[in-house]
Amino acid sequence: MTKKEDHHLDEKEIPSENPSRDHGFRDSVHHFACDWDGWIGPDNRHRYVSPGCRNITGYGPEEFMNRPELLGEIVHEADRQGFLSHMKKDPGKEKAFQNELRIVRKDGEVRWIQHICEPVYGPDGEPLGRRYSNRDISAFKFSETALMESEADYRNIVESSNEGICILHDDRICFVNRRLADMVGLGPKEMVGTSFFEHLDSRELLRVKGFYEGFVADKERRQRFETVLRAKKGRCINVEATIIPTFHANQQAALIIIRDITEFKHMEREKRELERILQHSQRMEAIGTLAGGIAHEFNNILWIISANTEYALEFKREGGDVSKNLKRIETACERASDLVRQILNFSRQRQQDPRPLDVRAVVKETLKFMRASLPKSIKIHTAIGKNVGQVIADPAQMHQVVTNLCTNAFHAMRETGGTLKVSLRNIDEKERVAFPVGMAPGRYVRLRVQDTGAGMPAEVMNRVFEPFFTTKQPGEGTGLGLSVVYGIVESCHGAITVNSTPGKGSVFDVFLPIAEEKSGLTFARTRPIPTGNERILFVDDEKEIAEIVRKMLERLGYSVHVETNPAGALQTFKERPGDFSLVITDMSMPCMSGEALAKNVHAVRSDIPIIICTGYGEVIDERRARMSGVSKVIIKPATIDVFAKAIRAALDKEQDKTSICK
Repeated sequence: MTKKEDHHLDEKEIPSENPSRDHGFRDSVHHFACDWDGWIGPDNRHRYVSPGCRNITGYGPEEFMNRPELLGEIVHEADRQGFLSHMKKDPGKEKAFQNELRIVRKDGEVRWIQHICEPVYGPDGEPLGRRYSNRDISAFKFSETALMESEADYRNIVESSNEGICILHDDRICFVNRRLADMVGLGPKEMVGTSFFEHLDSRELLRVKGFYEGFVADKERRQRFETVLRAKKGRCINVEATIIPTFHANQQAALIIIRDITEFKHMEREKRELERILQHSQRMEAIGTLAGGIAHEFNNILWIISANTEYALEFKREGGDVSKNLKRIETACERASDLVRQILNFSRQRQQDPRPLDVRAVVKETLKFMRASLPKSIKIHTAIGKNVGQVIADPAQMHQVVTNLCTNAFHAMRETGGTLKVSLRNIDEKERVAFPVGMAPGRYVRLRVQDTGAGMPAEVMNRVFEPFFTTKQPGEGTGLGLSVVYGIVESCHGAITVNSTPGKGSVFDVFLPIAEEKSGLTFARTRPIPTGNERILFVDDEKEIAEIVRKMLERLGYSVHVETNPAGALQTFKERPGDFSLVITDMSMPCMSGEALAKNVHAVRSDIPIIICTGYGEVIDERRARMSGVSKVIIKPATIDVFAKAIRAALDKEQDKTSICK
């Protein structure tokens, strides 16, 4: 069937000169029409226009019938040339035509129409003009335009966002914005199609895959986590990622929003380092406050040692028993050792891990120093409960809390004198009146430090925990004491409050959660001192220490070779590596440290156990000792029992893990 045959009309459909009689034509056109239909004859005059034209154009059928040029005039000027070009074509040579164009209604409103036009032929194939149908598509076009504008706005927002954004389908990136591409140093087109996990640091791969798999299993649940991206040149980028369910190309997908937090992490590390430095500085300030008490304690210890040594030497000449005097000297040395350990713990820059702690002992030790440091015009009253629970805290930090609070009380009373009251007891949720506002119910230890000094007005009390805020004169303090206390208490998940009345003094309450009690009892056992017969290489640059340790170890049955020079000790070991079963070395020696000696010894013979003795527990920790091949670390001064057990454990290789012996 030919094209012309497609558009043949029966006689009843052919319009006459009188349109009102063309019922068959109107039936045909109405059948063909969409909204506004018409027939234009070969002379370019309308033969028929449907009533729907009025709704779309505002013009009636008769206006189109009487004015052939009206159809072209109402077409928007931007679309008119193309439309008129189409209308001037010979209908007999024209094919069906379809287009979307704008028209201007009679009232001036612009509308979009879909225009469909095709040539029409008579029964004998003669051209009868063209017929058309126009449909109002304004709502669709306006929605389409709005959608395009919305999509453009959305893309502008996404592309200008400071956050990296990508869409994943089956872990593959199907969209990525410029920001994320810049983060990893690639172009957006390079990233599309790659696996998101390819751009992660390899150490983060398993963890992030776990988050993603959790998201896939539950599409309604968003995931948020921190991870590390690996940029093109190997640079690591700390990021916070959020996964949100979305749709892409009519499929469920994952929208990932990535925020660069590298600078934040750097600032966080700097903040922690600054806090560490400030706390250490404040500890030194506190030790200065306690210097009188420390000196007093050491003088007492030295007096005990000096007096008993003098008495023992004199009494020995007379043949008397000096064992009691020697025992007193031993006890005094233990007190001195404990005192040094407390000072080192308090002043060290490295923080220990929090551990179950007896706060009673901390308070008693600190107050012992404070009593010797405070003037006689200030009296100390204590009320320490007998069954106070343990808390999880760092011992040195708890010493600092008590010291700072007591020092603050001392400064409040130094001119007028007064009473420092320190109490410690358990409180539980039955005593809610004693709880600070907002603190979770539970069992707590409450440390109360109260003074009878000048007190504080409200404006000072409200700022008392701010760093560097102080009412002291220049040179009298850093203003960090109470802010450090606040930080320590917060890190222990506790709380601190202050109440003060001008002229009546101040009360500071510290609340610390009581640690969970562990079931079971432990019993101390008295065991014999272990002995042996192996050969030991002992190295210490102090001749007196080397000599007394040699005698002590020989009494335990060991054969001991002593060296006071680490270089000489290494040479001896190189010459006879098979002669020794164990090496014991001091940590701090001239020319070569004990740690360096241990590494050199292991280079000669990797299986030999090594023990390091040190007076400073922070100089070498368990991790560093293990990396140096050290089996045990002994903190000086050590008793013969500690030495014997450490030696036996190292020789018998009872523990694979390096430990510190005290």
